[in-house]
Amino acid sequence: MIGLLLREAEAPPREVEGVGEAFCDALERVPTSSLKPTQACPICSNPFLDDPYPLVVRLPCHTSHLFDLECIRPWLRLRGTCPLDRTDFGKKERERERERIERLMKKGSGNGAGDDDEEEWDGMYG
Repeated sequence: MIGLLLREAEAPPREVEGVGEAFCDALERVPTSSLKPTQACPICSNPFLDDPYPLVVRLPCHTSHLFDLECIRPWLRLRGTCPLDRTDFGKKERERERERIERLMKKGSGNGAGDDDEEEWDGMYG
């Protein structure tokens, strides 16, 4: 399953909108000291503490949604949803990006950024 996700992550289908790499990088890291020996990744089913260097992340939809980063990253990049409750992070990320662009456009339209201040080119150098 992980191999399939990795292959799809390299060439994701266009009808599916996942999240950006920045979203994955910003996920909350869970310290190993807070993990119980019985806790396992819901994707690969491996206990977190069986890995000598676990990198466990918490999804923002629910405090108990913990995953190995190496398992959840390809899933999120492809699907943009929590595999447990289907919270759509891609939609939220797209909304934030649209709002950011709108703010930049409003900011740009107020300072004359659209004015054409360049001189007309007459073919002469110098």
